[in-house]
Amino acid sequence: MFLVVINRHAATIRYSSTYSESTRTIIPIGLYAMNGLWYCPAYCTTANQIRVFRVDRIKEIIEEKPYPKGKYPIPTSIQEYLEKTDVRNDYHMKIQLTDIGVKRCESECLLASGLTTFPTGGGIINMEINHAALEWVADYILPFGNNATVLAPLELIKLMQQKIYELHQHYCSLETSMNE
Repeated sequence: MFLVVINRHAATIRYSSTYSESTRTIIPIGLYAMNGLWYCPAYCTTANQIRVFRVDRIKEIIEEKPYPKGKYPIPTSIQEYLEKTDVRNDYHMKIQLTDIGVKRCESECLLASGLTTFPTGGGIINMEINHAALEWVADYILPFGNNATVLAPLELIKLMQQKIYELHQHYCSLETSMNE
């Protein structure tokens, strides 16, 4: 992935998220590390917007090729992307947490910055986030189960519902194929 980013090429990748696998073409903006993981913000031609991909979930680079400059609305560098990310906040996010949820969020620098703990136990994440972070937050919070309740924004709630639906469909299809 490093060479794709350095060469400023588009890449068709096989990407495995927590709940599904897909093939998509991305135009990487750069790479950065956070909490021991590497991330690649990139313009996704499937979603027609910038998304953040975990590098360890890129299972294969199927094809790499130059992309037409100026065709896609992407920052020219990772520095420009990170500066825009810090400035533009599209959503107000509120997530209610149990004690277990609080412990899991305390070590995540993005979420810890908006975390308030209660003396009686539990806490709440109350902060502004940008659109590009929605999918990451959904993937991070979903495994919390009953230890996190997303109160806002509606877009995050719908994204998590979609991920739950896709996971349900996946397991239903596995059950069907096992019974045949």
